[in-house]
Amino acid sequence: MKVFERAYAKINLYLDVTGRDGEGYHTLRSVMQTVGLYDAVTLDAAPAAEPSISMTVRGPYRVPVGEGNLAYRAAMLYMREAAAPMRVRITLDKHIPVAAGLGGGSADAAAVLRAMRRVTGNRLGMSRLLELAAMLGSDVPFCLLGHTRLCEGRGERMQVLTPCRTLPIVIAPSPERVSTPTAYAALDGAFGGFSEPCEHGDLRAMLTSLAACDGPGTVAALYNIFEDVILPTCPIARENRDRLMALGARRTLMSGSGPTVIAVFESDGAAEAAARALGNRAVATKTL
Repeated sequence: MKVFERAYAKINLYLDVTGRDGEGYHTLRSVMQTVGLYDAVTLDAAPAAEPSISMTVRGPYRVPVGEGNLAYRAAMLYMREAAAPMRVRITLDKHIPVAAGLGGGSADAAAVLRAMRRVTGNRLGMSRLLELAAMLGSDVPFCLLGHTRLCEGRGERMQVLTPCRTLPIVIAPSPERVSTPTAYAALDGAFGGFSEPCEHGDLRAMLTSLAACDGPGTVAALYNIFEDVILPTCPIARENRDRLMALGARRTLMSGSGPTVIAVFESDGAAEAAARALGNRAVATKTL
């Protein structure tokens, strides 16, 4: 059976690190938002005596095709948990920039979980699917469901929010790479290791604006705690931010731990023109 899923990228409208939990992990408060940029995932599966997976990756971005790929691990995890060995072929058309704070790997894994559920006749319920998603990574549960959600803890506790008003945006990736451990180490240095719980942005303003469908208020409340420690180390990302502002952006924001810069524009046409002018694989899209 062959099925197709879109793996939508995410951005963070709001991202704060508020402290650490009892196991030493950083605790988050984040408003995540699905956007129109997506990877295309085609999954072809047939029952088999033993589970096997093959992967093909196409498109402008390259990722591993074996166990180093989160989508591969998602398929294997589903087969094990559902006791449904299959011969699985995954074709991934990769359009979400890699290691860019856009959740591309998490989105691919979530799409594979949804696809595996379809080809096995919904053998696992959605609650169990969410548990598997959390095993794979902190952003995978959100990517499984999408839209606009408040994510807390390590990202696994989610609350549905009033959908964000449609915002025309430009996604400007950078070839600079920032590993997640490096990003958190930089934050720890800047914020004293988060030994005391504290809120750094204005989450109330973001939630109030979303509830009121207040687009300008939502844009004004955009926040990412990583910006001040990551952008100084990424000159290309800083240049993208400055050029997007010069091209008429209402506001810019780094997504996730970076270094991708998101810019909000007044209209689809303005976003498309800015993406063309910026080049460097910038993409005009919108919040969904």
